[in-house]
Amino acid sequence: MTVGARSADEILEPVRKMFAELQRSSAIESAAVEAAFGKLTEMSAAALGVARASVWRFGADRSRIECLDLFEAASARHSTAAPISSADFPRYFAGLESERTIAAHEARLDPRTNELDASYLTPHRITAMLDAPIWLAGRLVGVVCHEHVGDGARIWAPWEQLLAGTIADFASLILGAAERAEQRAALERAAGERERLLDSVFAAAPFGLAFYDAQGRYTRVNDWLARVNGRTSAEVIGRRPSEVSARPDLAAVGERLIAEVLASGEPSEVIEMSDGRASNPRTFLVSFYPVVAGDTQVGCCVVEITDQRASEAERATLLERERAARQEAEAASRAKDEFFSVLGHELRNPLAPIKTALHLMRNLGDDAALERAVIERQVDHLGRLVDDMLDVARVTRGKLELRRKAIELAVVVGNGVELASPLLDRRGHALVVDVPAAGLAVDGDPARLAQVVANLLTNAAKFTPIGGRVEMRARREGADVVLSVRDTGAGIAPELMPRLFEAFVQGERRLDRSQGGLGLGLAIVRGIVVAHGGSVSAKSDGAGKGSELVVRLPAFMPPADAPAEVRATGAAPKKRGGRRVLVVDDNEDLALMLARALERSGHEVMTAYDGPTALAVAETFLPEAALVDLGLPVMDGFEVARRLRALPRLGDIKLVAITGYCGARDRSVEAGFDEHLVKPIGPPALERLIADLFGREHTGAR
Repeated sequence: MTVGARSADEILEPVRKMFAELQRSSAIESAAVEAAFGKLTEMSAAALGVARASVWRFGADRSRIECLDLFEAASARHSTAAPISSADFPRYFAGLESERTIAAHEARLDPRTNELDASYLTPHRITAMLDAPIWLAGRLVGVVCHEHVGDGARIWAPWEQLLAGTIADFASLILGAAERAEQRAALERAAGERERLLDSVFAAAPFGLAFYDAQGRYTRVNDWLARVNGRTSAEVIGRRPSEVSARPDLAAVGERLIAEVLASGEPSEVIEMSDGRASNPRTFLVSFYPVVAGDTQVGCCVVEITDQRASEAERATLLERERAARQEAEAASRAKDEFFSVLGHELRNPLAPIKTALHLMRNLGDDAALERAVIERQVDHLGRLVDDMLDVARVTRGKLELRRKAIELAVVVGNGVELASPLLDRRGHALVVDVPAAGLAVDGDPARLAQVVANLLTNAAKFTPIGGRVEMRARREGADVVLSVRDTGAGIAPELMPRLFEAFVQGERRLDRSQGGLGLGLAIVRGIVVAHGGSVSAKSDGAGKGSELVVRLPAFMPPADAPAEVRATGAAPKKRGGRRVLVVDDNEDLALMLARALERSGHEVMTAYDGPTALAVAETFLPEAALVDLGLPVMDGFEVARRLRALPRLGDIKLVAITGYCGARDRSVEAGFDEHLVKPIGPPALERLIADLFGREHTGAR
């Protein structure tokens, strides 16, 4: 292939030589890159005989392309052009992506270049373009442009197109070399920055750093470690530790560890060293580790732990003092508990004969009735104080004995109210008790739980002004039975709340000590409740706003392999063949009469007057049959029946609908009732019904 008298190879030979020279260079500075592209545009303009030749490069985000060099042959001048946005000329840049060259013989008509007309072609009188994309490592990075200026079209010969592509390849090689040079320069700058950073850290580190060569001589040491040896860094470099240390024994240990690291290539153990000064000795942790960096073979780190060791020694001393103080306090507490126990027993000894003597005096009919009554009251009061002291001693020493059994909370509350009634009556308080007769069974010691109730009521009575109101209520919450006592009394001050259930803690006393007591009642309550696996808490809006004490006890859960036998005191004994029957009716008189009739027939009966109570009772009572009024409040009988069957272990329960309406039979059958009875119900019919229910399989209502 020739151009006039010269071949393309002859034309490009200077360019090849230029690039070969650039390749042999270890780096391409920016000035050299500019010169290379300037030479390239000159040579390509001459080789192709064009008025303008330029090299362009994409920016980092490829949103625009920037001119690196523009050569104009007429003036032999090099310059640059304004950047071009790639979004403004999509067809042109798409052609660069897909073609080896864009040979636009008539640039203003070619669909790849005509979009450049108004902003680029016409202003520069460009009529034809031969552009070749520059590719580098599979990326389009730029373009070499050859532009014909003048009138008319120019037909680009195939060899010219091939030459343009070769020139673009040269440009790619120049850009690649430039990028590699930029990367090397960036790496060198980063390495220099890291070195400067390491130098700064090395110099300013608040601990010792040093490096050694293969002969164990210092190659580098920071000022901190040099000062420890009473030297400067310059005095230490090139010398062994034994030559600069004030402690030859410590230096010998260091040199031994350096030798071990050099031999094994593994870090040394961390050792603790002391400078051995008589006053204000310093303690250090020292470690050695292998390093590969020129002549440096071993590194060393020294951290001072003098303050930490002093703190540890001080902490150990404080811990020992605390342990001794705790042992003394525990011994004093045990002595106090033992004292109360002995005191209680010693006081009880004279009380017994005194009470006996008073009883005999009453029988003898002496005239000192008033004096005797005073003595009896005071002896009873003293006896209660002694009992409280003994109970506190048992609780604190963990010797409280419980005789547990399944019992309804209503029975416990009744016994407790009986114990506290004299004080409540004497102070004229109105007592409201709202505790269901059944369905709140617990596993506990009846006497101790009655004591809890009595203490709670006594506490409320003492701290409520005369003529106040005390409310005791109970309910089921999940797996707990909750008992609360609310009063309209003096309330609880916020600062007293955290210590309310501790022994000897009481609110502010009046001068007349009308509240009395030693402050043991609530401590005993907490001890008994905790021993039953429960908890006790207090609520109050503050002084003068009343208070509420809340006790939580685990609800009684009968064993999985045995039915529950939890009943209120006074129910008739279950005869042989009797069943557990639940009666649910909001007409209390009717419910009681049905229950009485069933009990006389030997059945065990529980009653409930609404749906929620019936479900709560059923969870512990586990009835085998239930008589359910369909017209219950809150939750109707159909819903009660559905929920009863859904309870665990009650899937086979026999359900009997009782109602005053004859027309409800079909609906009760659909709801799953086994029988449907219309009020009134006579005892014989009731007994026949129960016998019939358990004498056949469940087949639906009849």
